Amino acid sequence: MNYDNYVVSFMPGSRGRLFANLIYKLANNDPIPISFTEHNSAHNHIDTWDMKYAPNLNKIYTDPHKTSVFFTHAYPNLKYIPPNTGTVFINVSSSKIDEVCLNAVIKNVIPKIEFLRDGGTLDETQNAFMKPYERFLPDNYVDILTDADKLRDFLHSIQSSFIPKNKNYYRNFIDNTSIKDTEIFFIDYEKMFGQENEKYIVLKRLTDWMQVDYTSEIHNLYEQYDLEKFKIFDKYCPWFNYSME
Repeated sequence: MNYDNYVVSFMPGSRGRLFANLIYKLANNDPIPISFTEHNSAHNHIDTWDMKYAPNLNKIYTDPHKTSVFFTHAYPNLKYIPPNTGTVFINVSSSKIDEVCLNAVIKNVIPKIEFLRDGGTLDETQNAFMKPYERFLPDNYVDILTDADKLRDFLHSIQSSFIPKNKNYYRNFIDNTSIKDTEIFFIDYEKMFGQENEKYIVLKRLTDWMQVDYTSEIHNLYEQYDLEKFKIFDKYCPWFNYSME
């Protein structure tokens, strides 16, 4: 059916921003192309709203002439979501947690360190974001960008220490298949790039659910992201056994 608004609920690193931007483009027939960062992230697109600042959609501005799309790392609490809002949930199997969290670090932490390397200064919010990672980083953060061993040690530490200790924080997004039986649109992270009849299965399901066309433009955007995801892992953590699905 057609919804007035959409919410995408996901744990960091599981490609929720990608889906938020795809949904915005599909819902509004938006002619502006989605641009991906050099880390293959859709974080730069400005037309989606970070819902963590507004858990109740009724209290924030929405454009009456456009369909608004929100994203959140909070579990979808339907009592805070107004009627006629389509909710998307991304489930991550426990076998993919390392991959998802490393993906989040590459897209969220590495760019901030590159910003420091280029002479930038982190603001209070950015420093707070970096705080949990400090004990895994060398004294000079920028060293991980020039020393492959230090980068590997940092990412290995995230994988072996940080991720296991923070699993409870994301527990609602891990192996949560019970939500499949609700009105929420359910996406399996590990099945995001499967194809059938030359179409991405999850993208075909999404466009059917939204009652919009599966266009070549959307297919090509998704395919671009699909191909680039391997290059990012090859660049930053080639030792990691990245899924080829």
